[in-house]
Amino acid sequence: MERAGKKTRDIQFFSEKNGGMVCLHSPTARDYAKYLEKQPWVESYEAGAPLSEELYCNISPVGIRGLYFKTSWVSDFLLHFADGRRGIRELVRADNLQKASTVERLEFSKDGRPGRYSSFICGNYARSGKSACTIHTIYEDVLKELVLADIREKAQYAEYDRERLLARIIRMKDKEQHSRVASCEQELKVTAARVHELEKLMQNLYEDKCTGVVPQTVFQTLMQKYETERAQKAAALPELERRVQAQLENRHDADRWAGIIRRYTEITELDETILFELVDRIEVGEARREGNLRICDIKVFYRYVGNVDDALVEERQAV
Repeated sequence: MERAGKKTRDIQFFSEKNGGMVCLHSPTARDYAKYLEKQPWVESYEAGAPLSEELYCNISPVGIRGLYFKTSWVSDFLLHFADGRRGIRELVRADNLQKASTVERLEFSKDGRPGRYSSFICGNYARSGKSACTIHTIYEDVLKELVLADIREKAQYAEYDRERLLARIIRMKDKEQHSRVASCEQELKVTAARVHELEKLMQNLYEDKCTGVVPQTVFQTLMQKYETERAQKAAALPELERRVQAQLENRHDADRWAGIIRRYTEITELDETILFELVDRIEVGEARREGNLRICDIKVFYRYVGNVDDALVEERQAV
């Protein structure tokens, strides 16, 4: 959703479903409109549908800047379904869900009216277009309930069988990071050796200059070259050491995650504070049909430990 008003990037698009031109605010919105044109469950749609300011009173002002209540907003799409229902589609990149301004605006899209639905669009598609992914979406309410259920499941596991869960997570992370640790350690070893080699070369060069073996001009050129490279390599050492140490802190990360998530065994509401504390990212696969069911794969990647389901799958297979 965006502020109401004409945009310099407006795109005109002819809609067969609407029988006329529609005005879209971005290439992503244009592609989504083309997607809607092909869907039999969509009767028609409106792009840039205004939100009713009369219904702002339904929105809790907690955590929302006051200026937003004085602003006119439009939703990305208002859909008219073939079965007579209506629903809202807001095109939101997943990585923007960590921005407070995005979360605040979405509250206006959920202004308390029945029949309003907001959904998230694939972040890879929004960033890179068709070359990266397809234009698939998921209802916000559906995603929220699935994430809540996942948090409760992992919280209960961490509360009642903590050590067993942590052992599986650490084993999984060790397996994933073994090659990365080896790579980082090798890079650290090579860089440190090169710094030592350059310092030795600089010392020998100075001695050769003092004994007259190397002319002054050659000395200055080589010394500057060696010192530039030495400074660059030496500056990189702390970061390489930090990366190696970070790869070796699996137990600490797993403990930290378990200590946080076990507080949410009975969680019923999801807000941005909880998301920022627990979740790194959420991956939603493209939906597929199996009979009358619409199915898609959803993976929650938690901060510090990643996708815990992988560890649980390994445990079930081992049992």
